Amino acid sequence: MGKNKIGANIVLEGEAEYRKALKNINSEQRELRSEMKLCSSAFNGQQNSTAALTKKGEILSRQYEAQARKVEIYSQAVEEAGKNEQKAGEKVDSLKAELEAANRKMEEMSASADTSNEALEEQQKIIEELKNKLALAEDGYNRAQIVTNNWQTSMNEAEAGLNDLSREIQNNDRYLDEARNSMDGCADSIDEYGNEVEEAQEQTSTFADVLKAELVGEAVKKGIGMVVDGLKNITMTAISMGANFESAMSNVAATMGITSDEIHSGS
Repeated sequence: MGKNKIGANIVLEGEAEYRKALKNINSEQRELRSEMKLCSSAFNGQQNSTAALTKKGEILSRQYEAQARKVEIYSQAVEEAGKNEQKAGEKVDSLKAELEAANRKMEEMSASADTSNEALEEQQKIIEELKNKLALAEDGYNRAQIVTNNWQTSMNEAEAGLNDLSREIQNNDRYLDEARNSMDGCADSIDEYGNEVEEAQEQTSTFADVLKAELVGEAVKKGIGMVVDGLKNITMTAISMGANFESAMSNVAATMGITSDEIHSGS
């Protein structure tokens, strides 16, 4: 295990081991994701069956275990990084105190008539050396903060992933209980493709609403058309009846030896 170095470069104790362990876990998780993909393919169209949910539950459990190990590694890395950050901060504070003391001594030496130029030059070299050390220590402290923040961010994301897996396992267990207690060995809350039935019902309802709206719209169009056609028929009938009436009156007038106008006027 490497030792701490406070300066331009920060080497965390165990950091290499942490990264190696995380690399192995990431490889394991990739394999588990491919196994889950194979499970979905193998049980395509029957993902709500007892067999499919059982297999999925086994893979989810292994994924949870791998993710839990990842969270633990990140937790250790955050703790180790925090310790190194604290040490880096303490080193900065110590060098600041040394530099302040060296500057005070320089002021005292400059005020004394007994101080030689060689002594002043030597004290100035000490001050410059402390300034350089302080700059390196501050840089190291900033780097230590970044390392700690990065580990913390990774741990937060890993914990969020662990929570997601926990909820997915709970849901799968619920579906599996439904499947085991059902007559056909299938869960009721999800369909054969693994989708929640509520979503399917919502989609069906939406389709039905759209279809109903279309049918109503079509009926309205047809109704308006029928009204228009009816008005046309009434108008044509009235015109026809009017023409027939005038023709009949003309025949009567001819028989009586009078004109149609005389019949209308009552003469």
